[in-house]
Amino acid sequence: MNELIGILRINLTTKYATFHGRDSRSEYWLWFLSTALIDSLFALIPIANAFIGLLLLIPGLAAATRRLHDSGRSGKWLLLLLVLVIGWIWLAILLCLPSATEPNQYGSPKPRNNGNSNGSNQQRPYR
Repeated sequence: MNELIGILRINLTTKYATFHGRDSRSEYWLWFLSTALIDSLFALIPIANAFIGLLLLIPGLAAATRRLHDSGRSGKWLLLLLVLVIGWIWLAILLCLPSATEPNQYGSPKPRNNGNSNGSNQQRPYR
């Protein structure tokens, strides 16, 4: 739960309209989950739901663009949102693809934590 709140806070403050850089799959899908939860909380209040939707539009597009950058694609792929149903499905598939492991024109990949609490990138021993 703390990770959801942390992702939401970062995307609404420091990364609000940041369309450059990269976001990992987990970062993007935690953002998506947190905004879906917020949207569902305000679904019964039309004015509040419209306001929340507008508030989350820019950071949502920015997070999706950074996610596409992480897999080596341009943010222009977001134009698939304009193609009804088929474009949405294709974009969802692109957002689910694994990250590029090597640096690309959008930056270097973020180091993986591998579940270590100390933040090191070493493999945990098998138990």
